[in-house]
Amino acid sequence: MAAVPMPVPSASSPLLRAIEAALASKPGLALEVGYEDETEKGVRREVIEVMVLDASGAAIEVVVDPVSGRVLEAGPSDEADEAAELGALAKGLPGGHLPLAELVRRASVDGGTPREAAFKVRSGSPTTCVVRLQVGAQSKRIALDPVTGTTRDVPQRTEADDDEKDEPEGKAR
Repeated sequence: MAAVPMPVPSASSPLLRAIEAALASKPGLALEVGYEDETEKGVRREVIEVMVLDASGAAIEVVVDPVSGRVLEAGPSDEADEAAELGALAKGLPGGHLPLAELVRRASVDGGTPREAAFKVRSGSPTTCVVRLQVGAQSKRIALDPVTGTTRDVPQRTEADDDEKDEPEGKAR
């Protein structure tokens, strides 16, 4: 019996376009992506931040405009421990894992707008990719096996839970 391919959403989401733009700008392994609010010169704007681990092990923060998909900024993360955290996260990924963009694409098939995604490595638990989707006024979290792309059960968390920093996993942004 032939494998049935996963359906692909008809329109590329801003998160998927941001990952593609970030990797075109700064090649490496995209490990986290999500919407962020920034204020510059008193003006608030919503951007998408993609965290990339480059071939040298540096943590690169790529800021993308969610409307145009254009890279606004790209450079080393200003957080001192970010490279170590992303390096540990990358080492915890199983061989043959799917790219973050593909996992976001698969999580989006059932509907909803992807708002953030990150690989998660917790001791004693299998590595997952957690994608948060906006479905109407609700937020839905989907955990995917990073190798097969199949869904796993994930407890639904509140926004307050999302704001807490977990250790030693990569933070969804």
